[in-house]
Amino acid sequence: MVPTLLGLLSGVSFVALLLDDAFRRDPSNGVATVLLVTMTLVPLAGWYIGPLLQWTRLLHVAGPAARIAAGSVRARSAFTSALVVPWFLVASMTVGLGSSLSVLVTAQDGDAAALWSGLALLSPVAGPPLVAGLGSVCVMRRRRVVDDRTLRRAGASRRHRAAVVGWEAVCVVVTVAVLTLAVTVAGVATTETALVGRPFPAGWADAVLWFPLAVVLGVMLVVVTLLGLLVRRDGRRPGR
Repeated sequence: MVPTLLGLLSGVSFVALLLDDAFRRDPSNGVATVLLVTMTLVPLAGWYIGPLLQWTRLLHVAGPAARIAAGSVRARSAFTSALVVPWFLVASMTVGLGSSLSVLVTAQDGDAAALWSGLALLSPVAGPPLVAGLGSVCVMRRRRVVDDRTLRRAGASRRHRAAVVGWEAVCVVVTVAVLTLAVTVAGVATTETALVGRPFPAGWADAVLWFPLAVVLGVMLVVVTLLGLLVRRDGRRPGR
């Protein structure tokens, strides 16, 4: 109940600020936008993750492994949310804030080194969510072991079971990407509106830190997949 109230409070605060002319005219408030939208989405994750995961139905055309994985992340949306939220925080604190800062640096003809220096200062903020993201995979060990055992009893091959783990990771990564881009675009649009009077002028997408986003998502995909496979293998050990 408390997280929901905090999320709603952040959302109301953001809407109230958007109605303030002084807020809309200040380019630096793109950073505030990213923070407020993130503070709104994180506590309310339990309300929207389920509907958001409906996009995974598109993966059914990719085969049985993808269909099983997509159904699993939808059926266990609470577990999926526990994976999505920490990684979303990492991406939001780096890509979201960094993209808004990128617009400011470009507008002021600043050096790109200043942008990366700013991101380096933000790196400690991303540390705790990253640890939580790694820990959430391990905490759900029993659930993964049970899933693997069920697939094994149903006659699924080792390769098929590994593919299910990989597709589950894909579902989580794409969901994180969608949320991160939503926050990033909101921050960039707020900054651009203050600078040029339009949220999406020509070339606005260049401000998005695509490479850092790809790095975060790539690392997430590898880590979540490998941890999932290690947990699955650990669950097959005798006496477990």
